[in-house]
Amino acid sequence: MIPLIEWYRRHPEEGAFLLEVAMGAMAGQLVNIDPATGATSMMYHASPHMRAFDPHSGDYGLGFFGNALETGAYYVVDAALGPLCFLCVATPQEGGGGGGGGVAMHEGGGGGG
Repeated sequence: MIPLIEWYRRHPEEGAFLLEVAMGAMAGQLVNIDPATGATSMMYHASPHMRAFDPHSGDYGLGFFGNALETGAYYVVDAALGPLCFLCVATPQEGGGGGGGGVAMHEGGGGGG
């Protein structure tokens, strides 16, 4: 995840897809924490016959380090998808005298869109 988000920061003109993948990698680290026990896991097995956290923690520490180091809120206007807000909530604001509006960003929101 670290190389993905750092590449996007250096080359935002390459589009929102790179940002989407990087955000998925960052947010994915947090779903691997068992809410019942707080234990970390390499992954959550979502297959219908399993639906359980993997009993091994593996390299979770390195993934969580990447999450803690690189997480941020991103507001982008994509040519094809329009305004997108990653890890934040965007609230439209009334415009001032020029007739245009703005956007207020608040951290802690859901995914893109």
